[in-house]
Amino acid sequence: MILWRTILKGLLEVKGLLNLVIGELTKLKRKKITICTIIAACMFPIPVAIMVIANSYDMKNIFAMLVQLGDCFMMPLMLGMFAMIFFYMEQDLDTMKNMRLIPVPMGKWLCAKLMVIALVSVIYSVVTIFASFLIGLVVGDISGIWSNFIINVLIGILMCAALLPMIALIINQKNNYIVTGILIFIFVMLNFIFIMSITKIPAWALPFLPIAAVYRFLLPYTAVKMTIYLEEITLSGLQFAGAMLCTIFISVIFIIFGFHKKYSR
Repeated sequence: MILWRTILKGLLEVKGLLNLVIGELTKLKRKKITICTIIAACMFPIPVAIMVIANSYDMKNIFAMLVQLGDCFMMPLMLGMFAMIFFYMEQDLDTMKNMRLIPVPMGKWLCAKLMVIALVSVIYSVVTIFASFLIGLVVGDISGIWSNFIINVLIGILMCAALLPMIALIINQKNNYIVTGILIFIFVMLNFIFIMSITKIPAWALPFLPIAAVYRFLLPYTAVKMTIYLEEITLSGLQFAGAMLCTIFISVIFIIFGFHKKYSR
């Protein structure tokens, strides 16, 4: 009897969380700029397609380009801007008062927002691999499309953790779109510099460059050809796990602190 009550209570908690997620998705209709941001990011494969067709690249080159420029640059930048608007709109729309009157548990509300961001991340990854499939059809090469699909979805999931520092930054900043947007761009660019270089990242810096860490961990599966230089900068499973755990731990502390300070008043 106690077991069934526990299960029922858990299901009700899950249902409540799903209702919050649906509510957050509904709010996005009020902010047309969020939809425009996602659409603009999803259009990124178009110039890549033009470049691929012009140079007659094969599927390996297509996938490597979309991972580098799409998953590791455009997606973090788009998700950062999306998250900024997503968190700041509560003050912009003045909905915090209503949420305190209902009341909505702040912890669940935060989880719902993070789940929406994670959902957008995975959807973008799926759109990217679908784009690579279409480009591959045009150039006549779709080899390895299913393995690429699995890797790209994995990238989308790992990026959810890699973007937690940006969420912490957004929550701890005042509703200043310009300053926060510039900081997000700097964070993404710093990671992208290490993505495009063959310089080793010091172990102490890995937790602060999580996007680059994700890319270098998955290099054996995304690179066109593994060279001795790429093998030297590829992260082992242990290095990557340690870096991401540190990233998550530090980010969660700042997220909880900023969230309590900003939204629990």
